[in-house]
Amino acid sequence: MKQPLKLLPYVLILNLWACGKSESTKNTPTTTEAAPNQTAALLDDEQITGEHVSGTVDDAIAATVQGDDNTAAQGLGLDPVDPSKTVKASNFRTCKESDDGKSAIVTFKRSAERDVTISKLQRSGESSFKNLSEETRTWSKDGGSVTCDSTGKHVALARADLQGVNLKIDFTDEHSRSSAYKNGRRGIDLKRSRSVKTTGTRDITWTKVEASGDNLILTRSIADKSEHTVTTSNKKSEDTTFTTSVATTTDAPLIVKVERVAKSDKLVSRTIVSGKKIATNKDGGRIETTFSNVKYLPDDGCYATSGSIAGSIFTKDATTASASFTIDFSGDTKNVVITYKDGTSKNVDYVAEGCAIEDRDVDNVAGAATEAASAAAVKLDK
Repeated sequence: MKQPLKLLPYVLILNLWACGKSESTKNTPTTTEAAPNQTAALLDDEQITGEHVSGTVDDAIAATVQGDDNTAAQGLGLDPVDPSKTVKASNFRTCKESDDGKSAIVTFKRSAERDVTISKLQRSGESSFKNLSEETRTWSKDGGSVTCDSTGKHVALARADLQGVNLKIDFTDEHSRSSAYKNGRRGIDLKRSRSVKTTGTRDITWTKVEASGDNLILTRSIADKSEHTVTTSNKKSEDTTFTTSVATTTDAPLIVKVERVAKSDKLVSRTIVSGKKIATNKDGGRIETTFSNVKYLPDDGCYATSGSIAGSIFTKDATTASASFTIDFSGDTKNVVITYKDGTSKNVDYVAEGCAIEDRDVDNVAGAATEAASAAAVKLDK
């Protein structure tokens, strides 16, 4: 599927599937709690490793999208919803200025349901997504003030004036995905399901806004921390629940550049220039992930067009990694290569599709969303 940035959810949901069983050899699903052997499970099952790598990347993507809807004439992130997708969405949004007049608080709740046809990198099939998110965004500006616009739904900030603007986000996000697809390269049919609940905070500061020809380049620094509860099926058809904390490091926040056409506000690209995130498991093990010039173009959706991601997996209190991984986005395969301490390595299929549901701007697609009368009216069909 050619997906036309959601961040993210985080969003944004990226998914990495490794090995899978043919439908003719499915086992009866069971549910287990990963702790206290969560990190051991990561090292033993490369598909679960892929899911966790996916979660960290997805979290970073969601962060690149949040805060882009500062005006009513916002762009569409990484996923402008095309007419071939089934979309059902509703949202509630309001903007309120603080009593001292220095900041503005935007509160919204959004639900979205979507069916997507997968057809990319020798994979074909169908996926269904559901997403329910709620955010409180506090906008402020160094030495200045932020007000709401005339709609009472957005802050009155133009992109060209974002330098020095600070945004604090408190968010809760729940999303689920069920997929059935065929891997043409391996000749197997796969079914996967994954549900995620995330709560956390993000602190975003726009550090630079500069003109480049007819375009604007906006640079921002993002520090965040979130808690994830993930239930996913592994290659043994078992449902396993993981609890993980994901956070940027104090010395390496995400540095993100977003380029847009100045007059039309059309998105040109998003780039995670640098940054490091650490995902800490319930048992004390961790995954450290570093981003290097990971560039996303609108027409490629969740598939980066260049750059790389590298990381390591550590058991509790360990200083030496038990495994490392890389994703090189410069080629066509875009696999995750996992290398273990004994020198053996495995390639994990990279199937990026889920960040579509993390699109924070889906409510601006004509006909895709219905304004709800109250926050309580925003919900998903069960």
